[in-house]
Amino acid sequence: MEKEIKLVTDINELSINEFEKLINIFSKQYETKIEEYVDIISVISNLDIDEIENLDIDEFKKLVTIANDIQIQNLNAELISEINIDGVTYKTNVKDNTYKFTVKEITLLQVLLVNQPSNYLADLIAIVFREIDSDGNLINDLSPEAIERRKEKLSTLKMKIIGPYFMSLTNFFLNKDVK
Repeated sequence: MEKEIKLVTDINELSINEFEKLINIFSKQYETKIEEYVDIISVISNLDIDEIENLDIDEFKKLVTIANDIQIQNLNAELISEINIDGVTYKTNVKDNTYKFTVKEITLLQVLLVNQPSNYLADLIAIVFREIDSDGNLINDLSPEAIERRKEKLSTLKMKIIGPYFMSLTNFFLNKDVK
């Protein structure tokens, strides 16, 4: 009996981990394009590498065609400013669909980008989304322990929530003269 192949074709439906894997694949040098596509398909499908390598070449070509249609540009959606996970509300300082990073947030993120240039999205989201107090105000706890605790809770978020913050951070570093 053949396994039904399921592909994630909307970048917004990828998890933090899946998106970071794709970014790492795109920045890696491969000896052949086939090896690169095997890795890409392993991230966006329900197949492991052995299953992909054992596919008929025509079936593989169909998956490559689908993989080539995935667009990363779709990450500029509206910023979601509040989420609820397991009864806990997490909020950001979004105003007019814009997120303005604080000096402390940018400092933390710069250190993370230097130390973990390919795995920082979970940190980003744990820095911008914070718990609220009983009055609905952000709890401004950016200690390493608090960030780690939030990373664990927020790790299931999809790129449709994370993407706009990722793009905001990218735009900040591309357009600012702060080093």
